Order: sequence, then structure tokens, then C-alpha cells
Amino acid sequence: ALSIIGDRRNKEVAEKKAKEKELLKVSIKKEDVDLI
Repeated sequence: ALSIIGDRRNKEVAEKKAKEKELLKVSIKKEDVDLI
């Protein structure tokens, strides 16, 4: 049971990191547009 909870938590953390990466990409793209 503990391992299942751990897997679920790891999934949530991975999704959070992925979202943050996507946000960073979007913000970088916006900066690129501003530079152009």
C-alpha cells in the first residue's frame, strides 16, 4: 500500500515539474517575441 501511495506522489511531482517546464518554455518564448 505504501508503494502505491509513493508512486502516486511521484506521479504528481513529475506532472508538477512538467507543468513548470512548460511554463518556463512559454515564458521564454514570450521573451523571444519581446526581443524580436
